[in-house]
Amino acid sequence: MDVEEFREQQRDAWNSVAAAWKKWLPLFEEGAVDLNRWLIEHAGLRPGHRVLDVAFGLGEPSLSAARAVEPGGSVLGVDLSPEMARLATERAAAAGVSNVEFTAGDAQELPFENEFDAAVCRWGIMLVQEPLAALRSIRRALRPGARLAAAVWAAPERAPLLSIPRRASIEVLGLPAPDPDEPGPFRLQRPGALAELMREAGFRDVVEAEVEVAPAYGSVEEYREQTSEMSSSMRKRLEDVPPEDQERFWSAVALETEKHREADGRIRLRSQCQCAAGSVD
Repeated sequence: MDVEEFREQQRDAWNSVAAAWKKWLPLFEEGAVDLNRWLIEHAGLRPGHRVLDVAFGLGEPSLSAARAVEPGGSVLGVDLSPEMARLATERAAAAGVSNVEFTAGDAQELPFENEFDAAVCRWGIMLVQEPLAALRSIRRALRPGARLAAAVWAAPERAPLLSIPRRASIEVLGLPAPDPDEPGPFRLQRPGALAELMREAGFRDVVEAEVEVAPAYGSVEEYREQTSEMSSSMRKRLEDVPPEDQERFWSAVALETEKHREADGRIRLRSQCQCAAGSVD
């Protein structure tokens, strides 16, 4: 797939689920608080900083970063989806955060050079066609001494939040496993993979960590509803599957999800992220 075709396909996919992301945002972000905190801390955000957030989704960690750089600082979020940008702008206005701006753009072709004091990227690098190109593009946008903090998902067995439906589609429906070298949530799952790419892109003093994301669900039905609405890739995998087979699939998802119910009665799909942060000379 050529660059423009891929870009258009991804833009349409994210536009199609933007409203669902808005619906489920409170639950999802509650589970990502620790990850946002890690990204902000390791990007070295300070009052007055100009910050770039690449692949901001519905505005996180952009809004958290915007608060961290007050007074005098600002955040620019860049995401492929114009609809995500529109909804993130509405969210910022509703929250009373005025020092953040959202725009549509491609992480691999950022039109900036030496403009930002820091950058964050949550779950974006593994979704682009050329992760190294995206990291080099981010590096060009940063001033000397600036830092980038980024996160991708760990291996499927350590990230059930995303991998339970994926595995069920393979084991129950016999669908092919996604190509591990293609853009997707587990493309950079190997420990150290993100850090190695950052070093290759020219970042120095790269540090690594694992950070847990753990949204809490009241029921397996709630998880099913969220997944079916938020995941454009899962929708695509199921679009030609007969209804009776889809029910077998969701039954398998429910059984596996139930295994993660904790003592307080909530289901927490504790999932690990591979994080890395580094500086620009």
